[in-house]
Amino acid sequence: MLKLLPNIVDKNADVPVYLIHFVTSQCNAKCPHCFIWGEGDPRFSGDALTLEQIQAMTKSMGRRLYNVCLTGGETFLRHDIEQICEAYLDNTGAQMIQLFTSGWFEDRAFKTIESLSRRYPSRNFAMVISIDDLHEGHNEYRRLKNGFEKALRTYERVRDLRRPNVNLDIGLTVSHANQERLDQIYDYLVKERGYRTLSCTLVRGVPLDPEQKNVDLENYKRFAERIDNGVKNGELDCFKGFAGADLLNAKSILMRELIPKTVTEGYQSPCYAGRLIGVVYANGDVYPCEILEKPIGNLKDHGMSLKDLWASAKAKEIRDWIWDTKCHCTHECFQTVNVLFNPKYYPKLLWEYAKIKLTLGDRRAPARP
Repeated sequence: MLKLLPNIVDKNADVPVYLIHFVTSQCNAKCPHCFIWGEGDPRFSGDALTLEQIQAMTKSMGRRLYNVCLTGGETFLRHDIEQICEAYLDNTGAQMIQLFTSGWFEDRAFKTIESLSRRYPSRNFAMVISIDDLHEGHNEYRRLKNGFEKALRTYERVRDLRRPNVNLDIGLTVSHANQERLDQIYDYLVKERGYRTLSCTLVRGVPLDPEQKNVDLENYKRFAERIDNGVKNGELDCFKGFAGADLLNAKSILMRELIPKTVTEGYQSPCYAGRLIGVVYANGDVYPCEILEKPIGNLKDHGMSLKDLWASAKAKEIRDWIWDTKCHCTHECFQTVNVLFNPKYYPKLLWEYAKIKLTLGDRRAPARP
C-alpha cells in the first residue's frame, strides 16, 4: 500500500494503479444487462490480444500497478488465463488480481485460483462469481442451462480451499429483472447457503436490453443497505484475510452511499479515470473508462507499451476533458478509486472502518463447511 501514497497527493500516474482488462469479448452467456453485445461497438470487435502481446504490455508498465480486474466476456473462455495472471504478477508486481466469471467453467476456474494462490502466497486473489437470480430464474436470464448450479459449485470449491490470500464474492447486478427479488436472493445465499460474501452493482452503459436500466433506486438502496448491515454485524465477511481488508469493506459502504446520490444529484467529486485507472479492451484499445466513447489509442500502434500510450497527448487531452467537465457515473470500480484516493472521504471512510472494527473485532463467525 505504501507505493500508492504518492498518488493520493499527485493524481497523475505514468501507468494506471488500477486496471480493468477485458481479456476476451466472447461469452457463452447472453445476459440482458450486459453491454458487450452492442452492434458496431469498436471496443468489442477484432481479435483479442495474444498472450505474447499481453506479456509485452505488462513488461512496459513498470511496478506501479496495484490492482488488475480481469474480465470479459467470460474470462475462463481463455485457456491461457493463468498465464495472463502470471504476466501481471511477474512483470508489474500487481498485489491484487480479480477474476470475474459466471462460474460456468468450474474446473478451470478452480485450478487457476488454486495454482496461483499456492505459487504466489504474498499476493491476493479475488474471484467474483456473477449471480442474477435464483435457480431457473438465473439460468433463463443468462441463457445458461444449469448455470446457477455451476456458479454455486464453483463458489464452494474455491471457498473450501480456505487460502488466506483468496477472497470470494458473489457479484449481483441490480436490474429491472431482479429488483423485486433482491431480499429472496440474499436470504437464500446468505441465510440458507451460508455464503458470507455478496456485493451489488447497478446496471450501467448500454445494455443488450435497455429495459434492464429501468430500476427503482429505492430497491437498490435497500439492498445495498442490507449488504452494509451484513458487513457491520458480521453476517458477511466480504474482503478478509489481508492487511487493509476492512478498509476496503468500509470503502464499499461509502461507495454504495455515493451511487444513488450520483444518480439523483449528479457530480459528487473528481473522477480519476485516465489518471489512476483505465481500461484495456480485448482488441488492445485503451480507454479512460468503460462509459466514455473516447479512445486513447490502441496498444498495437504503440509497440504494446501502455506507458507510452498513457503519456500521449491524446491521453492528456481526455484527462483534462474529464476533469474540466466534471464527468461522473456510477461505475463501482471507478468509484472505488475516487474514494480511496480522495482525502475528502477519509473522515467518513475511517468512521465506517472504526465501526466495523469496534462491532466485530475478531468475532466474525467461521465460514460454513
